[in-house]
Amino acid sequence: YTTYVNPRMAEMLDYTAEEMHGKHLFQFMDEKWVKKAKRHLLDRKDGVKELHDFEFLKRDGTRLHATLATTPIKDEQKNYMGAIAGVMDITQRMLMEKALQQHKEDLERAQQVAQIGSWTYDPKTQLPTWSKEMFRIFGMAPGTEAPSYAKHRQMIHPEDWDRFDAAVTTAVTDGTGYNLVIRIIHPNGEARYANAICEAIRTGPGETIK
Repeated sequence: YTTYVNPRMAEMLDYTAEEMHGKHLFQFMDEKWVKKAKRHLLDRKDGVKELHDFEFLKRDGTRLHATLATTPIKDEQKNYMGAIAGVMDITQRMLMEKALQQHKEDLERAQQVAQIGSWTYDPKTQLPTWSKEMFRIFGMAPGTEAPSYAKHRQMIHPEDWDRFDAAVTTAVTDGTGYNLVIRIIHPNGEARYANAICEAIRTGPGETIK
């Protein structure tokens, strides 16, 4: 049972500290998280300190996503007396992450429908990152490991290498984008035309980061 609740913790759950005092922690979570809480409490009794994500139920039934830093409390004889937990509200972060994931899925779907792939290139690591549709355009199964820049280049028709290299170099050094028609060589040897459009992303009037 709770022996101390500070005003901020009570506020996060829309209660007063007095209302929460003396109540069992399980009253502020659903069955799923009760089971997890019981497992974590066993860890506390074993003397384990822990940092983990958790969910509480607020007064109105909505969820509070939180990160808990928990530490067991023991007496001089090392007997377990309870635990203390610091709670940080991460609800907004979780909502933003969920929204970003939804945005990513929507973008992937839009690219699939429009048959437009996208890729980013890090000048420091010289590694490209492909969207799922890029794999299809290059005749590869989605999820296949994206090639290095050198391998990426080899999948372009040799007669287009010089133009492609020059365009990428200019984008990296000057931050100038490009709009090229190049030929892509599929694994079966078939050549297909593709329109490659680039926009350089810079930190300012200096380093190109993508």
